[in-house]
Amino acid sequence: MSSTLQFVPSAEAAFIAGLTQQQINRMADEHLVPESLLAQENGARRFARITAAFASFFFASDSFLIAAARKRILSELTTRVTGSKSSEALLSLHGEMRRDIDWTFTDGDAGLKLDFSQFVIKAVDRAKEVDAADALIEKKDGLMGGKPCFRGTRLPIEMVTASLDKGISEERVLDEYSLTKAQLHA
Repeated sequence: MSSTLQFVPSAEAAFIAGLTQQQINRMADEHLVPESLLAQENGARRFARITAAFASFFFASDSFLIAAARKRILSELTTRVTGSKSSEALLSLHGEMRRDIDWTFTDGDAGLKLDFSQFVIKAVDRAKEVDAADALIEKKDGLMGGKPCFRGTRLPIEMVTASLDKGISEERVLDEYSLTKAQLHA
C-alpha cells in the first residue's frame, strides 16, 4: 500500500459509517478487520476510510450472520480492494465507487449471496460530506492559538458549537457570525 493512503481518526470513521466510536474501535479491538486497514499515529489508532463501510456491514448483518462469517467476508473484500488497480482510492473512499471490484460475496455452501456495494456507496457519500467540511475549516498554529477556525476567518469552530449547545437557534448563529449554511453544517 502507498504511504499516501489516508487513515482517519476513529471519530471520522464512525461518522462515515453512521456508527459510534465504540463500534468502530471494536472493529480493531476484536480484530474484525485486517491489520492492513489500521495504523497508529502519535499513539492514536487510525483507520483506512473503507473500514467505515466494513463496519456498517458488520453491524447491519449482525442479525443474520455470525461474527466469523462476517469477518471472513471482510477479509475477502479487503483482498479484492487491496489487489485492485485503484486500491488507494478505494481504501480512502475518494472518487466514485470503482467498477473493477466485485462487491458481491457468494458462499454456495451456505446459500448466501450478499451485495456489499450499498455499504460502500453510503460510506463514499458520507466521506464526501467530511471532505466538504474539511474544505471549510482550517487549523494553523498562528491562527487563534491553533484552534480550528472557518477558513478565511478568525472564528473558532468551538464558539459556534458552544452557541448551538446553549440552544441558540441556527438562524441566529448564521446571522450573528455571518456564516453560510454549509459552514454551519461543517
